[in-house]
Amino acid sequence: MWSFTKWLPLFFVVVNLLHANAKQVAIVYDGPFARDEVLSTQIKKEIETLLANDFPVQFVELDGRWDHEEIEKCLNASLSDPAIDLVLTMGIQSSFLALKKQTCTKPLVIGYNLTYFSDPEVDFPLQKDTHVAFYESAFTVPEEIQLFAQLFHAKKLAFIGDASLIGDPHFLVIQKKIFAEMGKRNIEPLLIPLTDSPTLATETLTNHLVDGVVFLPTWRLPPQNFSTLIEICNHLELPTFSVFGETEVEQGILMSQMPKSEVIRASRRVALNVQELFRSGHNQELSTHFRHSLTPVINTQTAKDLAFVIPTKLERDALLLAYRYQPFASLSLLDATKRAVSSNLELLAEDFTVKSGTQDVLRSFSKLLPQVFFHLEGRKIDPNQARNTFGLEPENLIRSSFLIHQTLYDDKKIADFVVQKRTQKAREYHLDSFELDIILSTAVAYLTLLRLDADLEIAKENISLSRAHLSRSKELVDSGMTRLSEVYRWESELAANQDQLVTLIAVKENLETEFNRLLNRPLDTPIHLEKLSPHFYETLSRQLQQTPLLKHFKRSMAEIARSNSPELKGIDEMLIALERKLTAAKRSFYLPEFAAFGEFSNNLYQEGAGTTPPPGISNKKLYSKVGVSLTYHLFTSGGRVSEKNQANFEIQKTKTLRASLLEKIDEAIIQTIDTMKASYESIHFAEQAFETAQKNLILVTKSYAHGEVSVVDLLDAQHQMIVSKQHHAHTFYDFLIDVMKFQRALSHFTFFQEST
Repeated sequence: MWSFTKWLPLFFVVVNLLHANAKQVAIVYDGPFARDEVLSTQIKKEIETLLANDFPVQFVELDGRWDHEEIEKCLNASLSDPAIDLVLTMGIQSSFLALKKQTCTKPLVIGYNLTYFSDPEVDFPLQKDTHVAFYESAFTVPEEIQLFAQLFHAKKLAFIGDASLIGDPHFLVIQKKIFAEMGKRNIEPLLIPLTDSPTLATETLTNHLVDGVVFLPTWRLPPQNFSTLIEICNHLELPTFSVFGETEVEQGILMSQMPKSEVIRASRRVALNVQELFRSGHNQELSTHFRHSLTPVINTQTAKDLAFVIPTKLERDALLLAYRYQPFASLSLLDATKRAVSSNLELLAEDFTVKSGTQDVLRSFSKLLPQVFFHLEGRKIDPNQARNTFGLEPENLIRSSFLIHQTLYDDKKIADFVVQKRTQKAREYHLDSFELDIILSTAVAYLTLLRLDADLEIAKENISLSRAHLSRSKELVDSGMTRLSEVYRWESELAANQDQLVTLIAVKENLETEFNRLLNRPLDTPIHLEKLSPHFYETLSRQLQQTPLLKHFKRSMAEIARSNSPELKGIDEMLIALERKLTAAKRSFYLPEFAAFGEFSNNLYQEGAGTTPPPGISNKKLYSKVGVSLTYHLFTSGGRVSEKNQANFEIQKTKTLRASLLEKIDEAIIQTIDTMKASYESIHFAEQAFETAQKNLILVTKSYAHGEVSVVDLLDAQHQMIVSKQHHAHTFYDFLIDVMKFQRALSHFTFFQEST
């Protein structure tokens, strides 16, 4: 019978032989990456794939912690280690330092395009060494950036990159290249070196006027900070360009000229260099020349956000990414309100008020429990008086006492305990009411932000339409079909549209600040909200459509609102407390206070006259006294009467407030239902108006292109379409805001409380 255990030793021998045959490849990085580095990941994958049939590969990774000297140490250690078969430099500085060495005793592969860091003023001895493999192509970055600059008429560009590239005094090659190449093209560069924080870039871009932003590699910038930086650039309406390639365009950067396919090609070239050095031990058969095939990559969503119309030729040649990258998890309405309820500072302060009130209840209850006191007395009395006390009260005396007091019956203290308990319940209901207000404020802010997002999209569409019509008017002028004044009219309209966009952005920024405050987040936290389905409240919508039953619906909702209202419950608790307070005030006219007490005292020191008691009497023993007391207030100068009257007036006031609150609850329910019904019906009419206006714009646009209608007709059609589209978007969100107000009047948010 076959046995696995019989072959187990042989299995381990084979594994060990394979392990012994594995090639050790040391990869030297400039420093640790804060996010996935596409190029190095792809290179390792290509090396493993290419060498899979030859021998296994083990990677030994070293990083120089972004320090010039540390990078040098890592490089020297890997080159001198006999266990390492090949060294691969995967950092620009490590590649630069490696090529500056005089000799190399083992295979060395440069992982970066040599032209990125080559410097005519620096001699690279290893460039001619047969143990060294590298690739180089034309330095295309300036041409890539030139296309970007031409598209946006850029005269000043910000370059954001890792500090090791453009901020290290030991490595000035990249800085020199940027200044030299941009100088040839009359573009002023602004260098912004970063490490792990986007703060410097944010401040610089906010305080300096630039025409665009070029992203160099930002290896140390964590994913969230990188996404924040892209958001800030897009928010400032700055066009962005990535040298790194398509991966960053997917994350929201506007464009690049380096598709993923080029990253794969470059990675494969490095892997082929590794394979050749392992197989032959030299680079004689390797070609160093490598030609990049540049293809524009454009994020159409970012272009839309920036109101950038992609030229027809570029659109035809480019790789278009038609999706929006979400750098942060989208915040749902439920998530936002839960965050506000758990973190809002005003709500937390109210919660502390409730917790503080608990101590009032405990303090009032403690007055009904035993009270123990310690009393220390030191005194001096007249000598003659001391002699007459027969030694019980000496002239000079220090006495300690323990006093115990227990209330047996005190209606005022009992009433105070009941009042505090009811007042505490009222505080809790007030907290519930405040929580509902916070949920409403958060929900309304959430929906208003979504409405503003829709407004921004429409405003950008309006700008695109005006630009298209401006271009069309220029063509008509060239063909002699219209006057030049129409071009000026469209330029004026375009400027007005852009002004509206700026105003909308400012309004949205203010509301985002308020929204973050409600959620107790940093006020500048980027906000990404989930869109709501048009069928968010289908059930309620059906009820609103049943007009004959609306009166009954209002009545039943008012009854539910009364039973749910924390404000009403709080007033009821206060009424109970006031009624108990009135009862105590009435009872004070005829009920006394009963208490038990005890006292234990001892003379610690006595001196002077009266110190010696008569024979048979001692003044040094422990004295004790226990008993029961009854206290009745015979005359309080009208205090009890005023207390009773005040309690009566407070009860009448609270009952009046309760009646007023009932009216307000009914009023809020009736008004919000009527408002909801109107806003719901408006959705259908607004949709019809938008569809009609859209069709009209298409017809008028065609007629304008043939010179059949004037610019005024087209302006009017465009304006009508934009206004109707905006109104259509508003009616949906206005309806949802009205629903939120209705649910606040009902004191029950279905989307929130059914999930908790």
